[in-house]
Amino acid sequence: MDGWKAAVAVCASLMVTLGSVTGAPANDNFTNRIDLTGSPVSATGDNTYATREPGEPTQGVRSIWWSWTAPTSGTYTVTATVHNFTPYLFVYTGSQLTNLTLLGSDIGGDLDRTAQVVVQAAEGTSYSMAVTTYAGAEGSVVLSIVHASPPNVVLATPTNGATIYTTDNTLLRVDVTDADGDVTKVDFFAKWQGAMQFLGTATNFPFELSYTFGYNFGDGGPQSALIQARATDATGITADSPVIQCWVSYPPPPNDDFTNRLGIMGSFFTVAANNLYATKELGDPTPGRGSVWWAWTAPTSGVYAITAVALGGSFVPFVGVYSGSTMAGLVPVGTATGTLSDTSYSARVAVDVQGGNVYSIAVSAVALYAGELRLCITPPNAPATAEFEAITAEPWPPGFVDGAVNLRLWFRTGGGSRWRIEASSNFVTWEGISQEFQPNCRLDFTTSNARTRWVAPYYYEWYSLPHLFYRLASFPSNALSGPTKGSPTKRSTEGR
Repeated sequence: MDGWKAAVAVCASLMVTLGSVTGAPANDNFTNRIDLTGSPVSATGDNTYATREPGEPTQGVRSIWWSWTAPTSGTYTVTATVHNFTPYLFVYTGSQLTNLTLLGSDIGGDLDRTAQVVVQAAEGTSYSMAVTTYAGAEGSVVLSIVHASPPNVVLATPTNGATIYTTDNTLLRVDVTDADGDVTKVDFFAKWQGAMQFLGTATNFPFELSYTFGYNFGDGGPQSALIQARATDATGITADSPVIQCWVSYPPPPNDDFTNRLGIMGSFFTVAANNLYATKELGDPTPGRGSVWWAWTAPTSGVYAITAVALGGSFVPFVGVYSGSTMAGLVPVGTATGTLSDTSYSARVAVDVQGGNVYSIAVSAVALYAGELRLCITPPNAPATAEFEAITAEPWPPGFVDGAVNLRLWFRTGGGSRWRIEASSNFVTWEGISQEFQPNCRLDFTTSNARTRWVAPYYYEWYSLPHLFYRLASFPSNALSGPTKGSPTKRSTEGR
């Protein structure tokens, strides 16, 4: 029995000791509100071990209270700022906990955990302010009252739902006014990649900032960015703009949309391109993901081979050829789809076209993801001419070899002309990228994104860049005097 009494005594002693350390704040209860006077006025409190009284009209837990009597009538801004939890701020009139009338309430946001209420106060009237927290968090609180109204700020640009490219200089601009003072600065913030980021400050009208959302988030799609601005006026009062949601994305290819098709022409050439981060428009007839588009003017009537090859097996391509000048009016002329079992990662379609007509060509990814590609347009069985006795072209061998996409070009020239391979970015200015070759040649060549050289005995390779176009051009025998600048060194004459 004596042992039991001793244990009770120890527990009682421990409870008294803990009570002295963990005592509730002085303004824990409504009846113990701390009185504030004047304006501006600021007070510091702490809600550690605070409680919530029965019948208390506030939301949340751990409330602490202040009271304040307005020195003059007018507009006042009440602000509660904390650092380690999200505050709830409530402003009431009334002298008893059971008869309080709510004038306004606010919950802190993501920028700096500040809650703010604007009241139209009457001189001599007493007001009660309570600060609570949501999930029992504890910490210090700063309560301020200023005889002024906060600024009014909204984001003008970008607009809600806008797409922002990682390479763009994005203009952040606000529309801001302040009824009773001057705005001194506007801070811009963005919450994305899971964290709130400070973007910068504008200190002069029109309060705008240029910012580049350069960020590497891999091959994923657009990332959500929540953008917000905070304006501060000459009295130190701040106001936050409504949050807008934008989408940050890598820029798509220039020919991502049907209306932005790249114009191409000619009877034999290769286009180096990329469908990485390409999108799909409403009404796009292609299957899979991410289409890119060209507008090809057929030089002559006949059957042409249109081939799409994905470099490095980055995706399984679909290629489609269409007539029609609008997306809604497209009529398929021919389509082809590669398969995962075909290690060439290519799709090839033969189409019968009319010379002078414009055809839309699209390439999309039906499997895997996206990457570099080559679009090849060749006349499979072109008739003999004065310049070329015979010409055929086809992907060979299937797929790619050592990073190169091979085109096997069999031809035999006639009429005494020389020829060379040329490249252009606009179909107006062409530059020779090979040495000139003599008449009566017969060889193969390949396109490569690595080098310019001969490969014995029949292959010719050149360096290719995205969105360059290539052609085989013939010249009178006296038009060229020697190799062009940067031409490769001939290693073999076999086949000549």
